[in-house]
Amino acid sequence: MFRLWSYKNKRLRRNLYLLPANEFFAGLCFYYPVAVLAFEAVTGSYATAMAAFAIVNIVQAALEVPTGVLSDKVGRRHTLILGSLCELIGTVLLTCAFFSAHSTLFLFAGGAIFGASYA
Repeated sequence: MFRLWSYKNKRLRRNLYLLPANEFFAGLCFYYPVAVLAFEAVTGSYATAMAAFAIVNIVQAALEVPTGVLSDKVGRRHTLILGSLCELIGTVLLTCAFFSAHSTLFLFAGGAIFGASYA
């Protein structure tokens, strides 16, 4: 019994060191400056380009609890598959923003779908 408890403490201690590193590397997105420049080329405004990233964060925060409940109901695997599907749809919408006259609408819709996939 003592050996099992010791093993759990060792894993917990290791995870406490790995959690900040995971959060740091998960939030490190080198493509953000390039994406802002590309979105600015599409919309003509840096404020609108940054609004797309704001929409991603707002939708992600709003859907954290509902997607957690969804993953408890249908399973983690199906929720991850749904998230990957949302990411694909978001990529298609962001690509459509480059070729459409309604580029801001596609940009914001793609940002909202990406926020849902991140949640």
